[in-house]
Amino acid sequence: MLSTFYASAADIPPKEWLKTITIKHEFNIDTINLSKHPEFFYEKETYYMRGKEIFFSPQKYCTNKEAEMLENIEIKKEWDINIYMIAKYLEENIAPKWNKEVQDVVINKNEEGQIIFDGVASFGQNIDTLVSAEIIKNALLNKVYFMTLKVDKTDPIVKVEDKELRGQGIKELVSVGESDFSGSPYNRIYNINLGAKKLNAALIPKDEVFSFNSVLGEVNYKTGFKKELVIKGDRTVPDYGGGLCQVSSTAFRAGLLSGLEIVERWPHAYAVTHYTPWGTDATIYIGHKDLKMKNDTGSAILIQTHVDGNKLYFNFYGTRTEGREAVFFGPYVSNWKPALPTRNIYSEKLKPGERQKVSAAHTGFDALWFYLRRDSEDNFTKIFSRFQPRALMYLVGEVSEEE
Repeated sequence: MLSTFYASAADIPPKEWLKTITIKHEFNIDTINLSKHPEFFYEKETYYMRGKEIFFSPQKYCTNKEAEMLENIEIKKEWDINIYMIAKYLEENIAPKWNKEVQDVVINKNEEGQIIFDGVASFGQNIDTLVSAEIIKNALLNKVYFMTLKVDKTDPIVKVEDKELRGQGIKELVSVGESDFSGSPYNRIYNINLGAKKLNAALIPKDEVFSFNSVLGEVNYKTGFKKELVIKGDRTVPDYGGGLCQVSSTAFRAGLLSGLEIVERWPHAYAVTHYTPWGTDATIYIGHKDLKMKNDTGSAILIQTHVDGNKLYFNFYGTRTEGREAVFFGPYVSNWKPALPTRNIYSEKLKPGERQKVSAAHTGFDALWFYLRRDSEDNFTKIFSRFQPRALMYLVGEVSEEE
């Protein structure tokens, strides 16, 4: 007997639209709220006979034998995914942010022997929207809500005019680290620009360990840095060089994308929005915490830093290690903890009853990445970050007992 019924709850019913999916390429991450895109889904009829899907065109007239067969056909109404609508969304909303034009660079030395750059190299990037839409569809059908999309890359032309640099293996763009410091106050932006300039044109010889702090040098008013907020213990207070972790975090990302061995890296005490995606940050503090990476590419690495608007870039030039590939899985976020209760710290420096905010509240959680350095051997490394919950803290002027 001919029957019709709807798909079960496991077959992507509308309630599944309320979930979000996360799409990524390298360290570019976006979230899509499926509840806002019903156009991604549509209802279709599927015909089954004895549990197997069949394809036929209903006709006005049929033989008795065909009529008997129709009695055994089941019609299911199921939810399916429209890859063309997803591709359209990617083209209109994701491609403008992820796509980049290829840019070339000329590298040389001036008469004083200083390394100079004419231009800033950039990989050409173009998201393959149709293939990426297929990836999203397959992920949704399998209840996967975190996926890497297909992005085609084009190499820039890197013209190295200095013979000595060419002899050290500086010939192509190996990787580009990127971060966004939108919303930063003036002093933080100033320190980011100054710190990036101090790292520009730094050369990492092959087989040597790069120390961010050693290249950066002293951080104080004598070296030109301004006071801005830094994390000290359980508080956030002004100190010279506040914002330099934006520079070290961007260098860290370039090192990861180059497939370098990470020798030393520290996460921040609590999660800072400037360093998303979570777990790709690297905090530094002169004399205590450093960022160290071993250059095991087989050639020297030349660093070029560049600020464009509210974005900071680290370009690593050198020679790509044959067969090496850097692959990332994450971030896997877990162990969420609520912010701690609000704290008041009483101080004689403030007027009675006066309040001054010391630190904002922060949720705690863990972020985990799996970093695969694939070449002659596959080397899996875990990049783990535990971000502590923090309380909203105020300094409060003490009220005398007489009052």
